[in-house]
Parts: sequence; C-alpha cells; structure tokens
Amino acid sequence: AGGTVIFSAHLKDFGETIIIRHANDYATVYTHLKKRLVKADSNVRKGEKIARAGETDEAGDVYIHFEIRLKGKARNPLFYLP
Repeated sequence: AGGTVIFSAHLKDFGETIIIRHANDYATVYTHLKKRLVKADSNVRKGEKIARAGETDEAGDVYIHFEIRLKGKARNPLFYLP
C-alpha cells in the first residue's frame, strides 16, 4: 500500500533501512537493502520501487528483512500479503 517514508537511512546492525507509515496504524520495515531509492518524508505509491535488494549472506545469497507492524508490533506478513 502507499504511504509516507518515515525513516530512510543506515541503521546500525540492519544496514540500509526504510520504514513506511501506512493508513490505520500500519507500517512496513525493509532492512539489509543494497540501495535506498526514497528519502524520509516522501510519499510512495503501491508498487513504486523504494530500494534495491539486498545484502549478501555468508553463502552469497541476496536477502532483505521485511516486517509488517501494527501499532508498533510486528505481525505475521503471511496474513497480509496476497
């Protein structure tokens, strides 16, 4: 969903990080990104590119960390994603 970028910076232990605030007290968190494409206070639309994925682990696989939060508490994203 669209929303407002409330954080876009390097975060210790999580690397490049973006947090987007959505309607109804929801937020999405993306960490371990390769490159951030949006800045704080930007409005983003559903489907808009916000970053390039991601860091590589010890095996050389690319990954990101993704969370959905409701009122600041992490929720299981499987209940929200199509």
